[in-house]
Amino acid sequence: MHFAHLVSLANNQLGFFTVYDGDFEKYTQDFAEKLGPAFDLLFKFTVNPPPTPTAKNAAAFTRWVEAHDLAPLGFYSAYPGLQVQDIRELLATGTAVQ
Repeated sequence: MHFAHLVSLANNQLGFFTVYDGDFEKYTQDFAEKLGPAFDLLFKFTVNPPPTPTAKNAAAFTRWVEAHDLAPLGFYSAYPGLQVQDIRELLATGTAVQ
């Protein structure tokens, strides 16, 4: 994950925005494992939340996140198709990053 932040939205809604690369399921599993208690607290104020505790219901958390994920209007990537690990490896070997 590159970054994540919470944003207060209209009508008592909360937006959670992240940018990551790699596997979506691994990404959400990491959130469930490492930030489960924070999500458990947020889900107390959520309509139709996934089952808690989040850390013990990681698969359900992943499905819930996927069902509520919204596509961005657009996104800029300096290196489309490459993950951070790919770029680091190319830089370490002196290979030009295209």
